[in-house]
Amino acid sequence: MHSQEINNFSALKARSKEQLEKQLPFVLYRKPKEKKVVGLFQKTEQIVAPKDYKEQGFLFAPFDKEGASFVLIPNENIAADFVSKIDFPTSSKQVDEVGRKAHIRLVQKAIDEIAIKKLQKVIVSRKIEVRTTKSSIEIFETALQRYPNTFCYLWYHPNTGIWIGATPEVFLKAKNTNITTVALAGTIKAEDSKEPIWSTKEIEEQQIVVDYINDSFKESLENVRVSKNQTVKAGAVYHLKSTITGKINENFKLKPLIEKLHPTPAVCGLPKTEALQFIHTNENYDRSYYTGFLGELNAGDASETHLFVNLRCMKLEGNTASIFVGGGITKDSVPESEWLETQYKSQTMLSLL
Repeated sequence: MHSQEINNFSALKARSKEQLEKQLPFVLYRKPKEKKVVGLFQKTEQIVAPKDYKEQGFLFAPFDKEGASFVLIPNENIAADFVSKIDFPTSSKQVDEVGRKAHIRLVQKAIDEIAIKKLQKVIVSRKIEVRTTKSSIEIFETALQRYPNTFCYLWYHPNTGIWIGATPEVFLKAKNTNITTVALAGTIKAEDSKEPIWSTKEIEEQQIVVDYINDSFKESLENVRVSKNQTVKAGAVYHLKSTITGKINENFKLKPLIEKLHPTPAVCGLPKTEALQFIHTNENYDRSYYTGFLGELNAGDASETHLFVNLRCMKLEGNTASIFVGGGITKDSVPESEWLETQYKSQTMLSLL
């Protein structure tokens, strides 16, 4: 594989535009709190599906396990530092009320299912379609500027189209003998100079995710530890976050752990089978790669795997951006509040347009 470092981000953008015009697979991405933007380019339309997660490349996987997963195997690797513009303007976009009644009905239906003990928690989501005149590369560059603490990416494959995101949530990190993930759940609107006050609903919602991941880790790993939860900001909202770590043993295999974790209660719910059934029956749209996972698979000399949950993302088709937002529903959820939560979350992507 051809690999080079360039200091000119404009050259990296130009290379990406060329790849897009040829309709060949590529991905641009930057890890949280880093300056370097990596570009991976594939010279053919070759389709590689992960078999055992021992492949080396960039993984792009859907929410639904029945959907197609792709591993981009790069023939060319280019990296450039991204320098932030100090005077880059910030903005929020007016959000309309389209879909309000339907989403409130969906939330109420979820609450009713929880009340009769069919579900403990379920994540319900919706799709927002908006027009934009910005190109995919311009939107990605804006994401790099606005969200330095998230995993920012621009993915293209002829079989998936263009996806762009700025996700705050680690799905799984594997390096040497260490495995790490986070439980990210609970949402409060971020307001200037106001410390978030967490309700029982948000605390319990996050604890459900912690318990599930903790149990999953203990089946596959040793020395499993869970940190205390902390408040983190992601775009226009705050979340509760805990870090879970473990050590691999000699019999460890990555595939069973990934299959056990995905989809986590933070994007699906519990019990998993019943939550999935509720989502497929009631959401009335295909999540596709929203709430899937993506990232480096066995990358570099250390064969590091660093995967993120595909939250705060959009699919770009021509001049239409489809933005996806959702929230966790528990017995204490209030439908109107859940609607407002999706409105707040939508600002992360809407502000890029």
